[in-house]
Parts: sequence; C-alpha cells; structure tokens
Amino acid sequence: MNTLKKNVTVFNSNVTDNGGYLYTTNALLSSILANKRITDAMLAMIDDAVHTVIDIGTGDGTYANDILQQKPHLEITGFDPAAEAIKSASEKYPRIAFLTGDILNISTLPVPPPKASISVLSGAFCTILAIRN
Repeated sequence: MNTLKKNVTVFNSNVTDNGGYLYTTNALLSSILANKRITDAMLAMIDDAVHTVIDIGTGDGTYANDILQQKPHLEITGFDPAAEAIKSASEKYPRIAFLTGDILNISTLPVPPPKASISVLSGAFCTILAIRN
C-alpha cells in the first residue's frame, strides 16, 4: 500500500472511531496549543482583501472552521483525499464547502477548480513531503 493510501486509511479510521482526527477532536493540551498556533499564523496571513480561501488537505475541517469563526465573511472550500473526514466535516461545518480530492492527483480535483484569494496548507504538508521522499 502506498504512503498516501496508508495515511488516508488511518485518517478515515480516526474519523470513524473518534468523530474527527486525534489531534483536533478530544485532543491533548499540546495538540490544542499547537493547533491554535497554526490557526493564528494562518489568520495573520488573511487580510481584509481576502474573500475566498481554499484549505488544501482540510482533513476533518477543524482549521477551516477555526478560520471561518474568526473571519465569518470568508467563503471557504476545503478538500482532502480522506472521504470519511470530508463527510464528517460537511456534517459538522455546513457553511464550508468540502470536497474529496487529492492535490497530488489532479484528476480527483473539481473542474473547474474553485477560485480563491488564498490557499492554505496546514497539516497536509508533512504528508506530501513523506510521499515525495
């Protein structure tokens, strides 16, 4: 099984077993603080000129929702290859558009792609590096 499929399988299991990812749902204090630091850094990059955001590797939608809570005027689209995570995110956060898709496989992405003023890539970056190496 390749690295991406293995990661997606684990992430889907997390959502099924935990109601979200382990580091965002029922998380330990260290995860909560790390997630807040990541969200604060993303929010610092989103100024008033930004109206649309794409969250690449949105997972269970936690970061996308954190952004929306602080910037309610935004239109946010999140995508991730983990279908169970996208299903859960869509149920939890109906104001955000969630799509199943893999940034490393363009054929899985919507056509035409959603437009965005800014794209964010938070937790997915480590997965992409692991797959590439």
